[in-house]
Amino acid sequence: MPSPSTPPKSFCPGPQRWTMDDTENDDGSIEGAIVRNLFCTESDSEEETTTNNHETTNDNDKTQQQPVFRKFRVMDIWLEEQCIGGSIAQRLWPAAEYLANFCMKQWNENHDSSSMNVGGNLFFPTSSSTTILELGAGLGLTGLQLATQFPCRLILTDLPDAMPLLRRNVQLNQEAWRQRGSNVSTRVLEWGKPVENDIFAEISDNNLLILASDCVYWESLYEPLERTLAQLLSSSLQQQPSRFALLASVRRWKRDNTFFHQLGKKTKTKTHSLICTCVHGHVDVNDDDGKRQVMKIHHVQWKAK
Repeated sequence: MPSPSTPPKSFCPGPQRWTMDDTENDDGSIEGAIVRNLFCTESDSEEETTTNNHETTNDNDKTQQQPVFRKFRVMDIWLEEQCIGGSIAQRLWPAAEYLANFCMKQWNENHDSSSMNVGGNLFFPTSSSTTILELGAGLGLTGLQLATQFPCRLILTDLPDAMPLLRRNVQLNQEAWRQRGSNVSTRVLEWGKPVENDIFAEISDNNLLILASDCVYWESLYEPLERTLAQLLSSSLQQQPSRFALLASVRRWKRDNTFFHQLGKKTKTKTHSLICTCVHGHVDVNDDDGKRQVMKIHHVQWKAK
């Protein structure tokens, strides 16, 4: 995902939830403290941790910590993440599991499992003619979960620094997605820049489902993400009802809804625009401090006005 190498504000071990303080300074700087557990999740069934020794230097009396990795299982997927060091793309974000669970629930509720209900009367075919493209895939949980349940072509995209762990997680689950008849690949894709021709070639003839989770935590990402969504969703000359995106988000600050309310304004044409609709919401309340965690899933489609 397009992001600096450091996470937003306070990103440290704690209970597994994101918490939010709904305040901002006049200059728009973030005051919300974010807390996330990097070391254990309720869904872990097994876990292996690799820890390197810490090295201490005399430069500014600071301690430099060597990378710490852990291998764990979430849903049906084995993942490896970097607990200490690295970028935020190398950790599991809460909306990824939320989106994966939503997709599985909607797919399992369809009696013949040949399609997935993604809200209202919208159904997405789940077959070998289906392409799933995940933006800012990070560790790849959501896309890999679907690729191990039904045959599809899965394209996991992110920035270069995310590729090593993303490819490692593809390999960890290779047997499962191959047995299901899926094809999984990774691509570097930077939002806001022209999408590579080889990606367009892979999605041109297929039904397309775009996935993204926890991708609008900085305002600087709003326009680049919108432009990439517009490129991908408008790429088919035959507008199919099964060509759309599902975006999962966690509300942390008051301005978080701005992206979804304004989505489509920068990329609309005389005849078409991106249409965004909230199709699912969930509120979790922390029993200890009463803080709420609000998560939503939005459906986005390129449609005629």
